[in-house]
Amino acid sequence: MNKNDAVQALRGITFLAVFLYHAGLVPNGGGWGVSVFFCMSGFLLMYRNMEKDVYVSVEESVRYSLIKIKKMYPLHICMMAMALPWLFLRYRGQEKAAFHIVSRVFVNTFLVQSWFPWESIRYSLNNLSWFLSCMAFMYFMFPLIHRWIKQKESAGSIGVAAAAVCAWMFIYAYVIYCVFGSNNTEFAKGLTYNFPVYRLGDFTIGCLFGALYKKVCVHPSYRVMTVTEGIGMSFFLIVISVDWSRVIYGEASQYWWWREAVFVIPAVFIVWLFVRVGGGGITQRLSQTIFVEIGNISAEAYLIHEVLLWYIDIFMWRILCLDISEWVLLKAAIGLILTIIFVRIWRAVTAVWSKRKCRNM
Repeated sequence: MNKNDAVQALRGITFLAVFLYHAGLVPNGGGWGVSVFFCMSGFLLMYRNMEKDVYVSVEESVRYSLIKIKKMYPLHICMMAMALPWLFLRYRGQEKAAFHIVSRVFVNTFLVQSWFPWESIRYSLNNLSWFLSCMAFMYFMFPLIHRWIKQKESAGSIGVAAAAVCAWMFIYAYVIYCVFGSNNTEFAKGLTYNFPVYRLGDFTIGCLFGALYKKVCVHPSYRVMTVTEGIGMSFFLIVISVDWSRVIYGEASQYWWWREAVFVIPAVFIVWLFVRVGGGGITQRLSQTIFVEIGNISAEAYLIHEVLLWYIDIFMWRILCLDISEWVLLKAAIGLILTIIFVRIWRAVTAVWSKRKCRNM
């Protein structure tokens, strides 16, 4: 099994979970998918850079973050422009409309929107760009995290550090929801689910497990891995298909902190299943399917898809006068097709731009 194909397959599966959630087909794919993406980013970065020396300084951290973000930044700006009509409609006729619009364009342009816990700011244009805002901070922190992990000589100390970070996520989120959750759930969500400092926990745990994977060689049999993969993928499907917070607690907002923090370790486990070369039968088969192709375009598709779903909603509801709740499968199918088309167009345009740039150098 090709490791890169396996990782791309997981990216494809995770993107589809997020997409189906935003399309309205599954109740819980967004939170789970976000945790997998954060953990996967940390896991792979640490795994690939474990043996390297990374210089730690503010300048190096800024440089590292800019290098990592710059590939997706032009697409982020384009999707901001596509979402801009929504911002004008939201504040049309309101007092200080110009201030609200300009300030939100500003924070999105500089990728700091996720630092503001107010929903009207962090979700002010292309909602999903909050993820890129968090990733900019994580890339900034990676040189420091890399040095911290490299100082840990034993696998046991890495495991203890991962447990401590996970415990910190639970405690931090519990305190936030105790203080703000009863009166303002969305504000509490802005200080946890969308907040860079909190989501640094997913990323750091991913980094720690990436280092642990590098240090500890585990070679379970093909049959054991196949069974383990079956359990992991079954858990994945059950999690995205059921809104557990409502089933268990009755009020989703009250226990958001628990639901999101508890995703971290299972997310790392899923990443480990797909990173393992050889693995079991399930990851081998999934790594030879359309999921790999979707994974190859998942980064761009993630930033593009929700804005397209907004416009599909408008077209189906306003123009065709359809009840969207009854046509959700059609909406999802059109949204996925258009997302893939837009990614292909974007890649073709950037390829032409890159060629012209090379000729002019």
